[in-house]
Amino acid sequence: MPTSSSLVRDILVERLEALLHDCELVMDTSAHGQAFHDLDDFLYTEGRKFTQEILQQKFQERIEKTENADEAKQCPHCKKKQVQHKKSKTIASAHGHITLRRRYRRCSQCKEHFFPADATLGLTAGYSSGLKRLAARCCGLWSYRLSEENLQEFLGIHLSYTTLGKIAGHTAEEISARLQNNPDVRHDFQKAKGDIEFYADGTFVHIRNDDGKAEWREFKVGAYVVKWSHYLTKACPASNRLKLWTQIPTSALKASNDKLAVRIMPLQFDPQLAK
Repeated sequence: MPTSSSLVRDILVERLEALLHDCELVMDTSAHGQAFHDLDDFLYTEGRKFTQEILQQKFQERIEKTENADEAKQCPHCKKKQVQHKKSKTIASAHGHITLRRRYRRCSQCKEHFFPADATLGLTAGYSSGLKRLAARCCGLWSYRLSEENLQEFLGIHLSYTTLGKIAGHTAEEISARLQNNPDVRHDFQKAKGDIEFYADGTFVHIRNDDGKAEWREFKVGAYVVKWSHYLTKACPASNRLKLWTQIPTSALKASNDKLAVRIMPLQFDPQLAK
């Protein structure tokens, strides 16, 4: 893999010129009325591959530059020279998976081992913050399995549903910590006017069927939050009010108008409640 700046630039410019040439071929060979659609489909795949290659080539160049610095060649504890080897790491990014090679350093005196570029350049996780944002949003809208399929369809990124679950869990922990340290973040949400808010989440439960066969089954839980004053007004139709009443715990019946009545339930609810 080329690492010098001029060589990387020459390779990327050559690839770009080839991509532009192919764009012309696609339009020249398109059927009547199809040129725009064919070019759009072509760039959706080939343009994305080129962007992915830019990310990989340029970042590999930066890794080499970082590792060649004098401080990266020394043990941070005893300042002795370290034994080094090259190892590859695959990172999931918003542009797809890229494979980077970086130096693994080991100090024979301190018995320490680490990858200098990982901490310096942000490679400690197996995915970028951009991908984390996309994955967490998908998991917030769909199940892990649907998120896996949609990421593959929309962005050409394959992540297993178990990996997506881990990313969503890490993101939830970060959000929770941010909310605790920054209470003002809740301000807009708490002041917002709302009628009924519905939330859903899911997990997997290990069960054993009647025939003795064990398997993992997907389990979903839903929760809706309704403002008590909303329940008592005409804004909540009487037909829904009775259904909603059965879901509100008895303890909530004594709540004042500015309280929220919350009920967590299995994900089987009347669609009318969401209207």
